[in-house]
Amino acid sequence: MAIQTINIGNIANDGTGDDLREAFIKVNNNFTELNNNIQSTDVNGENLGTGQSIFAQKSDNKLQFKTLLAGAGITLSPGGNTVSITANSGVTQIILISDDGSIVVPGGASSVNMFGGQNINTKVEDGNFKFNIDGNNLVEQDTAPKLGGNLNADGKDISSVNNLSAVTFNGSLEGNVYGVDIRNLPGVSFDFGKLEQIASNTIDYLIFTTDQDLGTITSPSATGINLGTITSPNWFTINTI
Repeated sequence: MAIQTINIGNIANDGTGDDLREAFIKVNNNFTELNNNIQSTDVNGENLGTGQSIFAQKSDNKLQFKTLLAGAGITLSPGGNTVSITANSGVTQIILISDDGSIVVPGGASSVNMFGGQNINTKVEDGNFKFNIDGNNLVEQDTAPKLGGNLNADGKDISSVNNLSAVTFNGSLEGNVYGVDIRNLPGVSFDFGKLEQIASNTIDYLIFTTDQDLGTITSPSATGINLGTITSPNWFTINTI
């Protein structure tokens, strides 16, 4: 049944409109029609297309929808009949800074190339990017090497040394002295003459000319002779000729 309209006339109390009884009959009929329509109509929500559903459920005569929640890097902007979803642009660029200059990598770049220099190699291992230093010839490439601490050769040799300058040298030394191998030098001897025994009395003469058996070191004689000291001998004088 269509909605019945109450005729209210042209002006107040002109007698052309519906009387009071007829007017309320139409009001009752309209309410009956509305009630019948609500009870007979099964209203429900429906999600269209693919993706996440917005409609949640119907509770009695209420349609319930999910609430939009902005995640990380997402902005929700309600306005009028729409909700704008804006994603942050993220990293717009990466600046790689080196010891000598820098480069700018745009955010949309798919890759960045990294290469090693002299004695430096790069590789990817277990998901990690690694720089490896090749130790071969590192000292040779340094034209002015300098130690910051003591050098432990760990029992190894240092060969082909041109000039060796040191404040102190400890240990055995092998080599030439001013280009001369001192091991090949001829024997050198000094002549201090011969010992001359001078007796100043008869007793000294007897002592000089008579051998005295004082035993051995392990079995010395009970007799001792006091010859004084090296600087002040008592019994004889040593002269050089």
